[in-house]
Amino acid sequence: MPHTPFVSYAQNLEDVMLWRALGHVEGGFFVDIGGDHPEALSVTKSFSERGWRGINVEPLPDKHAAFTVARPRDVNLRSLVGAREGEGRFWQFGTSDTGCSTMDADVVAHHASRGELPTREWVVPMTTVDLICDRHAPNDIHFLKVDVEGAEEQVFAGMKLSRHRPWVIVAESMRPGTQEPAHGPWEPLLTGRGYQFVYADGLNRFYLADERADLRKAFLYPPNVFDRFLLSGCEHQCGMVHRHLRNRWRLRPRWFTAKSRQAAPSRRG
Repeated sequence: MPHTPFVSYAQNLEDVMLWRALGHVEGGFFVDIGGDHPEALSVTKSFSERGWRGINVEPLPDKHAAFTVARPRDVNLRSLVGAREGEGRFWQFGTSDTGCSTMDADVVAHHASRGELPTREWVVPMTTVDLICDRHAPNDIHFLKVDVEGAEEQVFAGMKLSRHRPWVIVAESMRPGTQEPAHGPWEPLLTGRGYQFVYADGLNRFYLADERADLRKAFLYPPNVFDRFLLSGCEHQCGMVHRHLRNRWRLRPRWFTAKSRQAAPSRRG
């Protein structure tokens, strides 16, 4: 294991939890469905820095191109992932990263109800996780991450979880843009196939293969000081914290100055 501090790039410290469970694995392998970006808010970036390889699946062409440049050792696929092979529609929101792009029409309608409309509709090849892993994955997949903005059920419907059994599965479990749980329809597709729920972080749910029950202890507590990690500084991860701290320290001398002027005795006269 490298002696350098673990740097978290993920939005909600998902990578810290995964590293706690899997940091003992040398040269591990991941599958990332909905990779979005090779660095910003990436769950897999820190693993890549530590010699892991994986499969990154991203349907938008510019984002897929970023992976091909930044992750030449990985398999980088431009595709949708669902319950079947074929083609699917994918709605893009904005010209930059908005976190709203989706292949789920209900999610599109939800965003539209708030005045957020897609800027482009794509028709993209679709495949399944099982077929991707048949073609590109080794025997051991140490973790599978799924973040597909409301289409998680379709992704898990395309997995038998028999010939390919990731040690850990982490999936975004809230309705996009809300704190409303959305795992109800798809969780039985995991727990009914030999996976147990082990942890929730308010955004994602983590599942552990029954045969990897020895890793369960890694999911007892949220990220904490004993994980000895650093934040990467990605804007949505900790930019607001940095701005808040800068504002605090910008204001603090003024507060102390005003207070000291009130409390300190005058030296005039």
